[in-house]
Amino acid sequence: MSSVMKHNLYLTIWFALVGIIVCLSTVSCNKHSDIIPVLEGRPAGGVLRVQVTGYSGNAANVFVDLFATNQFGTLLSNLETSSFDLQNNNSYQGSWINLARKDNVSKGPYSAMLLFDQSGSINSTDPNDARVAAGRTFVEALGADDEIGLAAFAYSSSYYPDDMTILSGFSRDKGALSTHVESLAGKANGETPLYASIYALLPYIAANATNSNKALVVFTDGEDNRPGASVNQIIAAANTYGIEIYVIGLSDAVDNEDLSDIALGTGGGLMWATDAAQLIALYNTLSDLLKGRGQYYEANIQVTKKTGNWFPGESVLYYIRLPFPGGLTVEYPIRIRIP
Repeated sequence: MSSVMKHNLYLTIWFALVGIIVCLSTVSCNKHSDIIPVLEGRPAGGVLRVQVTGYSGNAANVFVDLFATNQFGTLLSNLETSSFDLQNNNSYQGSWINLARKDNVSKGPYSAMLLFDQSGSINSTDPNDARVAAGRTFVEALGADDEIGLAAFAYSSSYYPDDMTILSGFSRDKGALSTHVESLAGKANGETPLYASIYALLPYIAANATNSNKALVVFTDGEDNRPGASVNQIIAAANTYGIEIYVIGLSDAVDNEDLSDIALGTGGGLMWATDAAQLIALYNTLSDLLKGRGQYYEANIQVTKKTGNWFPGESVLYYIRLPFPGGLTVEYPIRIRIP
């Protein structure tokens, strides 16, 4: 055999071996892909503060702190008033006063408990388990001094016999945490004891978190349908324990008014997804939000009633919208309360 033929034979064998190794490594790396598909995120956003600073007649002056993220969970810093649409319907008309970019104030490392809704409606609102892929992205962003816990809730569930089940205490072990998150896939049935689960988890967080920056991140796709705790009880307990509550709602079935009160009343944030893939972007940016880094916007708008005047104690749900190419629009539910 000539030296050229030997060389070509060696190259053929080498490329074949490389192909086998790549194939094996791909199978190994994707061993969970049949259970949890690899999903691409979609742009999303959230509300961090709503404050009515004054009103006169039919016009109210409203400040809103909000953020926007691209499909990768990167906070956007190049938005203008022209980027947004203000709700204009038969009842209300919005107009811009100002939009200012703001930087978060650093909060340091966090102790965050993730609470997942595993009720039966999840099978239709999140059929591809996007919340699971989203939870894993949050775990991967875990810093050296951060810690995460994991819990799930459903009532009369064959998977979670208690209304609220703690799957993992606070941990810094990314591998173990990812395994616990992955265990949520394909396990959704029962009803939604949302408020009772939140309320029951607060003292656990207070007793076991090692960082002073404590947070509860709640994902749900529906309204609370089990008695157990009121919105006011949740807010009072969270503020007593110093726990910020971040609520991520999915679908039109969630109660954005009550969830806004819980989130903003505890210093957290409200995020509403109309597409399950938005969860991936939201959970990917949570680390920045919890640590108080990144950028948000302070929107100052005037909301005018088209019929009648505002009156003390009045409360309405108003929307700011951020359109993206491709037809997706990020929705910001704004609960306006007249003092």
